[in-house]
Amino acid sequence: MGTTNKRVTKYAGFWLRTLAYILDAIWLYGLMYFIIYFVTTNQVLSTDSDAYSSFYFTFEFIIPAIIVILFWVKFCATPGKMLLKIKIVDADTLQSPGSIKFIIRYVSYIVSVLPFCLGFFWIAFDKRKQGFHDKIASTVVIKT
Repeated sequence: MGTTNKRVTKYAGFWLRTLAYILDAIWLYGLMYFIIYFVTTNQVLSTDSDAYSSFYFTFEFIIPAIIVILFWVKFCATPGKMLLKIKIVDADTLQSPGSIKFIIRYVSYIVSVLPFCLGFFWIAFDKRKQGFHDKIASTVVIKT
């Protein structure tokens, strides 16, 4: 009888993923505020200007989304996940999900946030440690 080489998939749990998120928030928003500090002028920072609204939206939501998705596409992980040796993979193939699934996953964070971040807390109870955004995009986060 031959032996089978079965690889056991270890899913990254709630606390490990939370720590990765905190690490990513520190560097990403640190970078954003560093850029904002050097780019802004008093006119842009005037809260009654239209420029303020679009500038704020761009630097708080659009640019971070683009950066995170680019990291996901290139490395299947953000720096926080890489530091903790975890990555995002397709739930069925355990390979890179691809750009479209990564975009769906990011947009699906909205579903995980509502109501009361239940979709993120779900990670702690799910058999495969999937949040709602993972289920929607058919991804899992695994230990490498």
